[in-house]
Amino acid sequence: MEQTTNIGDKIKELRKLHHTPQVELADKINVSKQTLYKYEQGIITNIPSDKIEAIADYFSISPAYLMGWQKSPVAVKQVDMTQMEAKVLDHYRKAMPKTQRIVRDLLDIEEE
Repeated sequence: MEQTTNIGDKIKELRKLHHTPQVELADKINVSKQTLYKYEQGIITNIPSDKIEAIADYFSISPAYLMGWQKSPVAVKQVDMTQMEAKVLDHYRKAMPKTQRIVRDLLDIEEE
């Protein structure tokens, strides 16, 4: 997904990526097709927060991505961790970049 800065562009890009017609998304977020069109074209820029949340929920993404506060559309979910997992994460975050790369290689995790 290319980096767009405008919330309307992001909505349109997501809709096209998921092959979702305007009418379908408009129905799901409880607005008219014309209102959704105005969101996508930047005619309406002050989109209500409940509509932003509904769009994010529909596409299973983070509202923060739509708002431009997060680069990735993937929602960061909070998960319960054991004490050991929290300790491993803490040590990873404090490690030097070379050590972090070795850990990612061992776990076969590609860098973003």
